[in-house]
Amino acid sequence: MSNRPIPKDVPPLAKKVGRGLLRRWWIVAIALLGCSVGSGALAIFILLRQPPKPQCDQVFWPFASGSLRLYCAQEWAQKRTLEDLFAAISLIDGLPAYHPLRPLINRWVEIWSKQALNLADEEFQKGDIEKAIDFAKKIPAQTTAHTLVEQRIQYWNTVWAKGKEIFFFFLATLKEEEWRQAFGIMVQLLTVDNRYWSQVQYEALNQRIIAEKKDEIHLAKAKRLADTGGIDNLNKALGVLQDLSEGTIFKKSIQTLTTKIARDLVEIAESSLNKQDLNTALNALQQIPREVSFWPEVQDWIDIANAMSDTWSGEVIGYEAAIAQLKKMGPDRPLYAKAQNYIQQWSGDISYVRLLQDAQAKAADGSP
Repeated sequence: MSNRPIPKDVPPLAKKVGRGLLRRWWIVAIALLGCSVGSGALAIFILLRQPPKPQCDQVFWPFASGSLRLYCAQEWAQKRTLEDLFAAISLIDGLPAYHPLRPLINRWVEIWSKQALNLADEEFQKGDIEKAIDFAKKIPAQTTAHTLVEQRIQYWNTVWAKGKEIFFFFLATLKEEEWRQAFGIMVQLLTVDNRYWSQVQYEALNQRIIAEKKDEIHLAKAKRLADTGGIDNLNKALGVLQDLSEGTIFKKSIQTLTTKIARDLVEIAESSLNKQDLNTALNALQQIPREVSFWPEVQDWIDIANAMSDTWSGEVIGYEAAIAQLKKMGPDRPLYAKAQNYIQQWSGDISYVRLLQDAQAKAADGSP
């Protein structure tokens, strides 16, 4: 670059600055280039910058535009739940028929209605038929999916009724303690066109059948112990019965066997009392569970056993104590009559005991 002469009429300071700029021309060029690149980058950023997405949960819908409604409806529909799909449909389907976006809205309502019917069917498969029917009835009337609603609901009700019928027939059969027949009924659930009945309920009932089979084995063991007899075996049998599952189908058999065992223990107690064996008698009575229907009778036997043991001393004071104890038993008690018989018997025995005591006293004196 040639150094042009600076005009004479230019001031000295300007002359000095001009000469400096001419010497540093490359700095000016870089500055101009930087400004140009920065302006271009800013322009591109402004053009490509996405506007912030609207917050659909903060929109005041009465003043919202159709495009905003459609945008938020699409956002909700993407969640793929019945609630969100119908919220999306409701948000845009209320726009007037002459709205510029109506063709696009109709297309989305059609798509979402089909998705909603499929999701309703999925709820039916999961076992919530009421939810499935409730949402299916909400499908807009102008859609193709709506023409399938009544047919679909009728099919759901038919399938559901079949599943319920098999289920309750199964329970009724189990109630009769016929788990083998119940198993055959349960298998019919596999033919029901519904996952809740054919998979979920089938598996649950199958687990119950397995539990009932185990309970039947334990029940048989308890019967063998009860048939063997003896306090120890009867007590073990009661323990086996108590270990059976709470919801077992063998409740009638358990109750019957428990009653039989309890009666056997009462017989052991009564026999032991006749042998003046109070410990064995009380041990037998205390093994009887409180759940038996004649538990008040067992309590009376305990009182009788304790009173009877007082008479074994053979003294008047013992008989009097026994009689006084049984007189506390009121007429509303199940063994009241038996207690009265013992009182009458022991009252008669007292006179013989006194006569015997007098005889023994005279014999002790040695007089003829």
